[in-house]
Amino acid sequence: MRYYRKLIAFLVILIVPILPVNSQHNELFKKHSGDIGIGTGIDYGGFGIQVNQFLGPVCFIGGYGFNYIYYMPFGGIKYYILPKNTDNIFAPYLKVIYGCNAVIIIKYGPKDFYYGFTPGIGTNVRFGRIKSVGFNLDINVPIRTKKFNKDFDNYKMLYGNFEKTIFSFPISLGFQIALD
Repeated sequence: MRYYRKLIAFLVILIVPILPVNSQHNELFKKHSGDIGIGTGIDYGGFGIQVNQFLGPVCFIGGYGFNYIYYMPFGGIKYYILPKNTDNIFAPYLKVIYGCNAVIIIKYGPKDFYYGFTPGIGTNVRFGRIKSVGFNLDINVPIRTKKFNKDFDNYKMLYGNFEKTIFSFPISLGFQIALD
């Protein structure tokens, strides 16, 4: 748990001073009000859809995904760190999502899911004449709850070796289409 706190603090100290300067120079958000996408990873609730609503450099996230147990909603916020060049195809961002970020599945045993916060960084890679379609790639740092850690240790003692979590892979990938 200390590792996550140190990583988050480092990212905040490194990036916060440049946020106001870079976010004022891009026309991307005037072209598109939001986007909708399909993908896999924590950003998509496992495998699902994600809808983004832009309000300047801030973007509100919502979605619905299948986490190998249930279909569940999630939500969060992104803050875009935009370059001065409006023709740039990359739009990097910082984000925090709240939703299912851990699943334990034991063959012939219990299946549990856990909600929590997941900070991360990512980028949209847009292409086309008006940059209306593209991909997003994110690196996530799920913050596991005490309940998850306790259950994980208990299941390990009871069932021995089992599949850890579905969301242990920290990368999310999706395909996005802009809404105009």
